[in-house]
Amino acid sequence: MTLADLIAARKGDASYETLAQRGGLSTAAMHKFAVGNNKDFPPPATVLGLAQALQVSVRDVVTAAAYGLGLEMRDDSGTPAAPALGRLLPAEVDQLPAHAQRAIVDMATAMVALMYGDDPETDPAKVAGSAARQRDAAVADLSDRRAKRDDRRI
Repeated sequence: MTLADLIAARKGDASYETLAQRGGLSTAAMHKFAVGNNKDFPPPATVLGLAQALQVSVRDVVTAAAYGLGLEMRDDSGTPAAPALGRLLPAEVDQLPAHAQRAIVDMATAMVALMYGDDPETDPAKVAGSAARQRDAAVADLSDRRAKRDDRRI
């Protein structure tokens, strides 16, 4: 996720002027980052302002800025940094059943493939079919749970 992507994801109905004011930045600077016209890493004060304006962590801004410049951020273990969007998901998402988590991943993969068309292994029709199979599995799982619950009541 680039800075432009992060701004688009967090902007909501706010104007660039409002975002800029929130972060103590100029409207021109906010617009520059929002349209992806940044060829250099933003100075520390701008990173802080963007984090404040977008109500995200400084890490999210740094990661997005680095990604937009073609740099891959890694954590201390060498694992690529999680996309900022992933960190916006509620923590409870990890408690969803495996098939529900897979459906979320499949949906995101399909959206990226549709938008950028750069994943030759991801056919949106196959992903949609996979999501339908997972939905059917979730329904079957729920039915099984209800049947077991009803059996215990008898």
